[in-house]
Amino acid sequence: MARARASRPAVDIGRADAFFDQLREKEYEPLLHDATGGLRVDLRTGERAASWRLDVDHGHVSVSRRQGRADAALRAERALFDRFVEGEANMMAALLRGAIDVEGDLGLLTAFGRLFPGPPSSQRSPGADGKASTRKGRSG
Repeated sequence: MARARASRPAVDIGRADAFFDQLREKEYEPLLHDATGGLRVDLRTGERAASWRLDVDHGHVSVSRRQGRADAALRAERALFDRFVEGEANMMAALLRGAIDVEGDLGLLTAFGRLFPGPPSSQRSPGADGKASTRKGRSG
């Protein structure tokens, strides 16, 4: 006998859910201080999709699962978006490669892209002695 499935989102997004939940809890994001408008993010896995909407007003952010018109929209595969969230892929590079679809306010999309961490190689790494490498100043 088939068992009824519990109600759940159209697709299990995982890292994206956590990313948007963190934004929702923050309510203010300094990196979006100069941004204003509505942004819709559509993520797909095969035939299934999930959407989020960010409404931004000079850094004040509200996040919902509403769909509909927005000032800007980003459409991507879930796996690629997960890589943005982890700092393993760059949103602007993906745009230039045609790996994501965007429309609308490019300034708002660019501001949104700043929320993703840089690649691990952009962070300071310890030198051979275990200390962070720095340029040497004047010798004394």
